[in-house]
Amino acid sequence: MRSAAIQLEGIGISFGGLRAVSDVSIDIAVGERRVLLGPNGAGKTTLFNMIGGQLTPTHGKVRLFGEDVTALPPHRRAHKGLARTFQITSLFQDASVEENVHLAVRALSSTRYGMMRGAAAPGPVWERVRALLDDWRFTSDRRTRVCDLSYGDQRKLELAMAVAGEPRVLLLDEPTSGLSAMETESVVTLIKELPSDVTVIVVEHDMDVAFEVADRFTILQNGQMVLTGTAEEVRNNAEIRRIYFGEGE
Repeated sequence: MRSAAIQLEGIGISFGGLRAVSDVSIDIAVGERRVLLGPNGAGKTTLFNMIGGQLTPTHGKVRLFGEDVTALPPHRRAHKGLARTFQITSLFQDASVEENVHLAVRALSSTRYGMMRGAAAPGPVWERVRALLDDWRFTSDRRTRVCDLSYGDQRKLELAMAVAGEPRVLLLDEPTSGLSAMETESVVTLIKELPSDVTVIVVEHDMDVAFEVADRFTILQNGQMVLTGTAEEVRNNAEIRRIYFGEGE
């Protein structure tokens, strides 16, 4: 049995009198591809933000490879191997593709406190930058300003930057949101090509994408977990079919 990369132990959060997420417990194994599903307002993004450290649970614990990280901010979790993307791209639009990737690599390197010293010097940082540009098919666009890329390429660049530090856990928030069918196919391919030992947790509304990238699913509704299971279990669940496909209505 694979060890757990992420363990959520009865976590929940309230905003004033509103209970946004209530008592969710999940174990996500090392190397697993887990998709969080649920209708709008189900609590997916709130749960995601508690995993990433953008929100601190009102109760419960978040464990990363067995360590309690419930109170750690995002940058501390990043140095323990957790990375994420956001639904809205967070790139430096006026900088080049190469400059964006360089900043992402340098931020998690041992030389991050000397960001402005020897920025163009050869070494492990630039070797990693060149490898990422090549792996993610950006070599010919490395001098292109981000604002001149297509939206699909910007999403792809954000993924490349998220894996720059070779994370052990990767959180992807709506990675195909706003993409064309061709762009979606490209991003799905890149997700499927991620190293098998990287744990990937995805918030996704597109059911076709979800079934293509996921090993297991967690379904949320009204801030509560209603099902965790395989693709077959999700497809065969009458309540899930009603919520997502309108069957039985």
